[in-house]
Amino acid sequence: MKSHNYYSHGKLLISGEYLVLDGALALVMPLKLGQSLLCEESPNSGLRWNAYHPEGCWFRAEFDLPTLSVKSATIPEIAGKLRTYLLEARKLNKNFLNDIAGYQVSTHMEFSREWGLGSSSTLTANIAAWAEIDAFDLHFAVSKGSGYDIAAALNPKPFLYQLIDHKPSITSVNFNPSFSDSLYFVYLGKKQNSESGISDYRKTKVTESDILKISDLTGILVSSRSLEEFQQVMQEHEDIISHILNAPKLSNTVFKDISCSAKSLGAWGGDFAMLATDIQESELKKMLNASGFNICFRFEELL
Repeated sequence: MKSHNYYSHGKLLISGEYLVLDGALALVMPLKLGQSLLCEESPNSGLRWNAYHPEGCWFRAEFDLPTLSVKSATIPEIAGKLRTYLLEARKLNKNFLNDIAGYQVSTHMEFSREWGLGSSSTLTANIAAWAEIDAFDLHFAVSKGSGYDIAAALNPKPFLYQLIDHKPSITSVNFNPSFSDSLYFVYLGKKQNSESGISDYRKTKVTESDILKISDLTGILVSSRSLEEFQQVMQEHEDIISHILNAPKLSNTVFKDISCSAKSLGAWGGDFAMLATDIQESELKKMLNASGFNICFRFEELL
């Protein structure tokens, strides 16, 4: 029986969060971790779906074909969302899953789905590859996001991302700073809902000056030659977003007792933060553990 395997990269949005929706330049880092999708023909009719992450199988569902109605699911809400993705994919390719054949699908995430590293974007990109459609077309059919995460899913190297006339522009960059051993990524323990974050952001007031300043800071981040310069840019970026969202900065709250520069990545309030510090790794991790943050990656572990 035939089988097809697809793979997409997870992501971290290093700069440009929120404002990338309005045309700001953003620095995006595809991750070493991602998600695969294996599709196999099955002698049984219908579509059977098993989703795994490092802790094991977290979701199972069965769909009728060709209606894609949900016959059973361990998490009905997830099954409904998945059905929407598949139906939208079919709108873009009328032949996709439009028969009474049988399929067995297994997805494997290399990171916890709670971490916000791209569980949805990697799934979207993999479904698009399976359906032989454009991943951005599927993304914009099911999400209000900018699409930077889809670009990360499809690209193995760092890049600058920008929406120009509402269309994605992707420019590869060489981002491997000499001070990368002073950069860390810390999980804050609260998975954020990207769609809710976008809705909240849309209620704020953003000026053209804000967008241009974030774009400038993104360029400086990429070209920074020292840890001190990088930290300064991180702080300026945090100041702007903090003002727009009327939200406190990480350096003034959860990391106020650690000598570091801290920057939120993606939606504020959870998921991952980037720390830039000259504190020794062992000492930093002791301090983080004492504050309740037990998941910390070095730059080279993720990027």
